[in-house]
Amino acid sequence: MIFRNYNLIYLAKPRFGGWVTFTAHLKHALEETGAETHLYRVGKTRENVLRDYGYSVKYNNLDLKSAVGLANTGRTIITAIDANYLKEGAALLKAGARLVIHDPTEMKGDLLQVVKDTGTEPIVIRAENVHNLAEHGIKSHFIKHPYVRHAESHPRPRVNNAVSFSRLDWDKHIHIMAGANLLLPPNKQISIHGFENRLYTHHKLTNDFPNWRDCYHGAFGNAWGVAANMAGNSNFVVDMSVIKGDGGGSQYTFLEAWDGESVLVVNRGWLSKREKTVEDGVTAIAVSTAEELADLMKSGLSSAELKNIIGNTTDILNERSSSKIVGQYDALFS
Repeated sequence: MIFRNYNLIYLAKPRFGGWVTFTAHLKHALEETGAETHLYRVGKTRENVLRDYGYSVKYNNLDLKSAVGLANTGRTIITAIDANYLKEGAALLKAGARLVIHDPTEMKGDLLQVVKDTGTEPIVIRAENVHNLAEHGIKSHFIKHPYVRHAESHPRPRVNNAVSFSRLDWDKHIHIMAGANLLLPPNKQISIHGFENRLYTHHKLTNDFPNWRDCYHGAFGNAWGVAANMAGNSNFVVDMSVIKGDGGGSQYTFLEAWDGESVLVVNRGWLSKREKTVEDGVTAIAVSTAEELADLMKSGLSSAELKNIIGNTTDILNERSSSKIVGQYDALFS
């Protein structure tokens, strides 16, 4: 096996959500293929102590000068960047680091200007975003989400009818689930988990659905595999998220649902003509309203429908295996 070394640098504040999950899966995937892989966060000083990142991953704090040195000498990937780290990002990109852009919410003036100024060709994880960046005159590389499977096998019927483990935020449309739960008996309700944006939960959920917390079970932490195993205990995983200008491809909640052999329920607004990883009646069930969601929770699926949808997701997970995804990263640095 040829020795390979990767440096992953996380240039963002959030400690939950897709950026964090992506970084952890990429590190695990690289290590599964034999790559020596280190994760760093950039700060004022370089530390030797390993800190807990979550998802069975450790990281070091590193000063910018040392981080630039790594980018100058080896495979370095900025796994996520927010507005607080644009200066650091620019320095690393000039030194040869690669950048992952996850969705259109990141495609704003300042970051796009850094990308253009440094001649960077970002990595994107959904095909829709190749088109989005091209509209800004930026060439990009589409590499699907890395996903390291870890769900345990669970028999059917399962403990929960339906579960949600997205963040509780505006773009996740948790209020559709809250509305559906009002129409459902307790044994058919959607069990809601996830980290709260309290502005959203106060101004939207509590304002419109005062008793929504009856079905809320809090954040579930960042233990490796916890979400996939929650999916494995549930008949359905519900994710009502929509990102303007994006869709069709995978998110980590989707992959965790499929890993747990649960039926994924998505917002119809996520479907796309450009990418059909998520397709109504094929790999997921799409709904638009609380009433449609409640009707699905009540009726369920036939055994034939269930078998068909679960069977169709196996190839999606295989396409995101460590060997297939890491090979594409290796090719970028060859």
